[in-house]
Amino acid sequence: LHGFDPDDEPILQDFLLATGLTDSARHLATGVETIDRFLFRSSAGIEIEPRAWRQASEFVDPQGNPLSDHDPIHVDFEWRLR
Repeated sequence: LHGFDPDDEPILQDFLLATGLTDSARHLATGVETIDRFLFRSSAGIEIEPRAWRQASEFVDPQGNPLSDHDPIHVDFEWRLR
């Protein structure tokens, strides 16, 4: 889903609301919207909080060509038991 697209955004928001998930890029206010998302939620036993988000550029073949037409996403999380 393309973020903030008038057709896609309501679908994304409904999905997030129905599942209790949060988009890590939006949570961290990265200002980056991609169709690839890293969604998260805590549970009764563990609390997780994203601390850093970035598009990874290191996933390339030996010639330096990207392995995909989408840059992979890295998210660093902090976690603690509840």
